[in-house]
Amino acid sequence: MMETLDENEIEKLSFYHQKILDIFENGLYPDIKCNPTSILLDDIETLLRSYVLLNKKSWMKSVKDVERILFYEPNYIHSLSYWHQDILNKKKILLGFNYFSTTSTCFMLRYLMTFQRQELKRRSKNGPIRILCGKSQFSNKTRLSGWNEDYESPKKKSIENELNKWKIQIRLEQDKESPAVWYLNEEDVELFFKTVHPGEDCLKVK
Repeated sequence: MMETLDENEIEKLSFYHQKILDIFENGLYPDIKCNPTSILLDDIETLLRSYVLLNKKSWMKSVKDVERILFYEPNYIHSLSYWHQDILNKKKILLGFNYFSTTSTCFMLRYLMTFQRQELKRRSKNGPIRILCGKSQFSNKTRLSGWNEDYESPKKKSIENELNKWKIQIRLEQDKESPAVWYLNEEDVELFFKTVHPGEDCLKVK
């Protein structure tokens, strides 16, 4: 429901966010405030997404709550992560948002490029920032001509649409060795980091 609301419908967004929070804390996980509790992936993602949608008008207001959910709540035991080992080269790490909704994926891209640049550089070993855009590196949609056919995964398309909203647009380029993996154009990323300062909103002014 929150996805369909306009960013200016603050009261309605707050109402539905509170409903999700109540279901999470009082219905699904009633002991979570007192005891460490294992949380299903779908449930932790729904909670995270509700905070992002609550702040549609200003995405950066969601940062503290998202960080708290992902990293700092001692009783939140979950496996939701956006870093994954490269199956084809175990020495490399890539970003994977398979368990994130489109809304959460777009938020995490903004968050990482705005607040976690050093972490991105370290994890990527100062190479290209790589993103898994299929269900896995071995995933393939059955089609006659293999990967050369004009097919575009929904995840890749949503990420591309998001990057086009930024002050400095960043192009996606396909990994030749692993077609399900795309990477951020390194020249675009360099220009982005030089132009958009850390902590500055990456989105174009409406």
